[in-house]
Amino acid sequence: MFLIWEGGLVMYGGFLGAVLLGLWSSRKHALERWNAVDTCMVAAFVGLAVGRIGCFLVGDDYGSLVPEEYAHLPFPITLEVPQTAWLAENPQSLFPARLAGEKLWATQLWMCVNATLVALIGWFVLKRRSWRGQVAGTMVVLYAITRFVIEMFRGDDIRGVWFGDTLSTSQLISIGGLALGIFLLVKRPGPAVTEPAPRARLGEAPQ
Repeated sequence: MFLIWEGGLVMYGGFLGAVLLGLWSSRKHALERWNAVDTCMVAAFVGLAVGRIGCFLVGDDYGSLVPEEYAHLPFPITLEVPQTAWLAENPQSLFPARLAGEKLWATQLWMCVNATLVALIGWFVLKRRSWRGQVAGTMVVLYAITRFVIEMFRGDDIRGVWFGDTLSTSQLISIGGLALGIFLLVKRPGPAVTEPAPRARLGEAPQ
């Protein structure tokens, strides 16, 4: 967990840490909590999209083997793993040697595009929301569904699979995330958006 020079933590752990620190910071600086959550969620998914480019460059979060009937599909739908010689010369690559020359689903780039689309939808909702917390709920629901689907095409099971290889760890988290997102949309935790979110003066308690 703490050996960040050997790969670091996973997305969900970083997301949880960012949310907790963000809530603490919003309280410290007297910001309306759910307004801060909504706006930061959009920015966070832009950051996630950039991070997935890093996954692609090092061969992390790679997809499963492409069936023969789909092997003709071009990049970036599929991705050809470098040959054995290249992998041997570049040990920092996370592609296993057994996959040298194979065609995989380009799930890293799928997740990059997915995060970008979720960010754009979040930004669209942010400009038109009816209540604070609506953006967060919408984005969590969208990401939970899309991430669950993309996980079906993932080939690296290093983070664990459950129930007889039926669900990955990320899919289990996605199910919980979907429930949380639906709860936020139904509960409507923040106030209605009738005017810009108030910001207290320095030293005052947040409203």
